[in-house]
Amino acid sequence: MVAVWLALIVFGAFGIEAALGFGCNVLAVTLAIHLLPLDQLLPLLVSLNLLVSLWIVARHRRAVDLRLLLGCLLPLMLAGAPVGLALAA
Repeated sequence: MVAVWLALIVFGAFGIEAALGFGCNVLAVTLAIHLLPLDQLLPLLVSLNLLVSLWIVARHRRAVDLRLLLGCLLPLMLAGAPVGLALAA
């Protein structure tokens, strides 16, 4: 039964993100924390969000500004990821 409730929460959160453009993880974590511990919930939600983001980028790849992505955003993300992981540990 937990899986059904979790699926409904995630589906609703992604639906709201599709309509508004943001807020999926905030809503999903806020509601699903009552069903699963945070250390199990976060990897699941981040993985799902990564898959959705990759699908959107693959579908709309012609609209991606590679210069901005590779020159500015990606280096900052690569620098920030280890910092975030170190702070989380």
